[in-house]
Amino acid sequence: MRIILFSILSLIILLKSGWQVPICNLATARNALAPRIFAEQTIDGPGQLVLITRIFHNKIGILLSEFGKCYFNLLDPNFIYGSTGILGIVPWFYFAYQIFKRKIFLPIVIFILAPIAPFFYFPVSLIAYIHKVFAIIGVVIFALKR
Repeated sequence: MRIILFSILSLIILLKSGWQVPICNLATARNALAPRIFAEQTIDGPGQLVLITRIFHNKIGILLSEFGKCYFNLLDPNFIYGSTGILGIVPWFYFAYQIFKRKIFLPIVIFILAPIAPFFYFPVSLIAYIHKVFAIIGVVIFALKR
């Protein structure tokens, strides 16, 4: 009976759809360069030295900022909830807790490197399915532990 219940829960997690994340890749980061540099330079005011302004408001810093936004949007609990649902977010966090507690290397690497993929034009749905797999593995670990 428990196996059937956990199988149904896994199926519900797998069939859940409806994640929303803005398009975030290298092209959108490049498109944000000019407006962000202009906006950040105008904040400093006309009395600020151009050299000082350019040191603190440069392309590398803005690209890294955009990269950080993209990365952490995919680790956001709202995105995880949107891709796994209410029945999947608890097992997802349980699985994340278990891999960091047990120091299992491969899932940790996947957990850390997966949100980088959409920045290099991989589809966001790939990350959503990775979250679903993590949630299903969390269900399996919980089922086997009890």
